Amino acid sequence: MSLSTKAMLACLLGSLLILPSMAVCADSVPAKADPQTQKETEDKRKALMADATSAIQETQAALKTLDEGKTSQAIAALERATGKLDLILARDPKLELAPAGSVSPPMTFKAVLTP
Repeated sequence: MSLSTKAMLACLLGSLLILPSMAVCADSVPAKADPQTQKETEDKRKALMADATSAIQETQAALKTLDEGKTSQAIAALERATGKLDLILARDPKLELAPAGSVSPPMTFKAVLTP
């Protein structure tokens, strides 16, 4: 697996780890909320966490299958993970702006020696 592929997958995995904490912050319940509202918020949070956990598991499966050289299975796992992320963003569009990290591409330098 190339370094850029690993970096891309690491970035995806990092974004998945950020999403649950962002969801908790975005869905904070005021102290005076009624029990029905609290239950609805908790149910939404559980669904979001389940999808985020599933996306992380799919990403880990993709990394494993890439290491085994099974590219088509890895792509399928990444498609499932991406689908879960799309569901998360559909439920809470504010998460679209959550930072996912940054990865710089590898650079190659050529040294020029002059006499």
